Amino acid sequence: MNAVRTSLSFGPGNRLHPQRAPFEFYPTPPEGTRALLSVERFDGPIWEPACGDGAIARELSAAGYDVIATDITAHGFGTPGIDFLKETAPRAKHIVTNPPYGRGLADRFIGHALKLTRESGGSVAMLLNLASLCHPSRHAKFLNTPPAAIYGLDELVCWPAGDPRGATRSTLSHRYCWVIWKHGHTGRPCFWWVATAPFIPATPQVVPATAVTPAVPAGLLPPGIRSTMRMCATSRPSSRPAAGAKSAEG
Repeated sequence: MNAVRTSLSFGPGNRLHPQRAPFEFYPTPPEGTRALLSVERFDGPIWEPACGDGAIARELSAAGYDVIATDITAHGFGTPGIDFLKETAPRAKHIVTNPPYGRGLADRFIGHALKLTRESGGSVAMLLNLASLCHPSRHAKFLNTPPAAIYGLDELVCWPAGDPRGATRSTLSHRYCWVIWKHGHTGRPCFWWVATAPFIPATPQVVPATAVTPAVPAGLLPPGIRSTMRMCATSRPSSRPAAGAKSAEG
């Protein structure tokens, strides 16, 4: 398979490394997104620019959000052929994704998402490797543009292409966190720990198409989550008034 020529610079087989999944496709388990929604709210439509097979987008939609889903390649969901790093305008107010890692791609995704949401007035939520928070190359970036909140997930495994058989030795060693940027935030971020076990789906559930409340059902919230949301919200300096949300067809 020849490499696809994009700003992401994938190599032979569309991989960044022989042991990495093609197109950095590591779907996010449902509990990862549900954990995010237990502690954060978004006041408008959301763009998932690395949607893959829709793992995150489906959970956002199930929670009542309008979601624009795109990806650089086709995984059977959303609009393929959209190179996020070449986009010049926001397709929705907020951006939520599990970005590709390696060769600085996550850093580029974060920087571009922050640039686009300055125009829309929205928030940025990125699922990152916990180790990425502490690195000499990112120290100044975090100080100059500090996140508003960081939520450490106690357990989450993102399998290569969603298949455990493709796992490497490091797959199970990764620890993840949701990092949230809100324009207008200054100072230190709020940090909190979120367990994923309460959000693991026990059986398939059918979500009514009329669901409109952008929230995880109260019965699924583990003890302390509601107070955590209040604590993080009150600890943040007030943000600038958000610009009107932009909605675009993906």
